[in-house]
Amino acid sequence: MSEAVTARAPGKLILCGEHAVVHGCAAVAMAVNRFAECSVTPLHESRLTIDAPAFCDGVDISLAEAEETFILLRGRYQEFLAGRRAVRELLDDSGQFLIFAAMRALEGGEWRVGMHLRVATDLPVGCGMGSSAAVASSVIQAVGRLAGQRFDPSDLYERVMDCERLQHGRPSGVDAYASIYGGCMTYRKGGAIQPLALKDFAVTLAQTGTPEASTGECVDQVTKRFGTSEIWTQFEQVAEEMAAALTRGETVRLPPLIRRNHRLLVEIGVVPERVQRFVEAVEERGGAAKICGAGSVRGDGGGMVWVFSDRPPETWTTEFAYPVLSACQPVECGMQPCRTDSVTHEG
Repeated sequence: MSEAVTARAPGKLILCGEHAVVHGCAAVAMAVNRFAECSVTPLHESRLTIDAPAFCDGVDISLAEAEETFILLRGRYQEFLAGRRAVRELLDDSGQFLIFAAMRALEGGEWRVGMHLRVATDLPVGCGMGSSAAVASSVIQAVGRLAGQRFDPSDLYERVMDCERLQHGRPSGVDAYASIYGGCMTYRKGGAIQPLALKDFAVTLAQTGTPEASTGECVDQVTKRFGTSEIWTQFEQVAEEMAAALTRGETVRLPPLIRRNHRLLVEIGVVPERVQRFVEAVEERGGAAKICGAGSVRGDGGGMVWVFSDRPPETWTTEFAYPVLSACQPVECGMQPCRTDSVTHEG
């Protein structure tokens, strides 16, 4: 019998201000009631094994190899910052991301025994719901707890952000913040973060397909084209108005704000044409819709799309065959208490 430590962390949605948040503007975001979960058990041998079918084919390496991978990835990120490596060249595969998260959790501690990680999630991966931040947070919390380390929220945030940098290049930090602190908020990179109190609020999402371009690629391309553009002030205004409407419970004000945000996202080039046609169909039926993540600069998939409509989903999804996720609600507490169980494990 061995002690297994399990931790979980929520995903997130950006309701308003995606891409603008990278450029210092406000975004309205919330942690949602879908989670990533990591369970860790010790191994007798000095190895790191990972079972994560939603992310990779699996990992089975020595701790020494894991440490080498950790150092390699840190070096790659410095090359990225120096302009010598593209964001898509930071990680060879998702297994490396999980290795880095586990080793980042051990940094500063004395743990040198092997471990087995089992990672699962009900978050759609790579679709704008903060799955990488949620996975990193759950892995770091569980591995850290097994190794006898307890992270306060600020320490956990810095460790998760190191993982997010490998995934996205220059992340705004909103995914990590929402996953760790929970709730709904007006988030501003490097600035004041204002909690928003929401009552009886739920979001319906249409899954328009996994984007072909990563978040990091989309951010890089948008930054090259619009980095110094005045368009970000328009995003900022919409975000401020949406935050006010949500705080006052004035949901009748949301549809025109969602439509304005959608048109700004179309202008910066991150809404695939098929997704644009879908949004048009929702609007023709009196609703409003917009992507809730980075979108994509190529392909047909745009990730999750928030649909605000009085009509049932079948009236606006039949033509496009998009799956629907209903009742995505805010999660007030991001850091979930770790659970310790006795399990039978052969290692």
